[in-house]
Amino acid sequence: MATQPTSVTVEFDEPIELGKDGNTRKIESVEIVKPSVGALRGTKLADLCAADTDTMLAVLPRITNPSLAAPMLQKMNPADFVECCNQVVGFLQQRGRPTDSPAE
Repeated sequence: MATQPTSVTVEFDEPIELGKDGNTRKIESVEIVKPSVGALRGTKLADLCAADTDTMLAVLPRITNPSLAAPMLQKMNPADFVECCNQVVGFLQQRGRPTDSPAE
């Protein structure tokens, strides 16, 4: 049985720029940590599994390193945001569950 990773790194196609006036910093990747139940508080699991944008905007700041605040997430390249969402949904899927197929 394969074990599920506790975090994944997402490399951005388009870095997030922070700051202004020549004092900027670029975030080129983010680590997404497998969420605990506490990180999911206040959300509907069905919305999370469906990668609902508002739900992801609430959860991602709690489980990203560096922490990406909702205003930063709202300015992201949509493809990068979708990849982050896909990784979160992947954490919610059970791994190594036996199949219902009959034994041969």
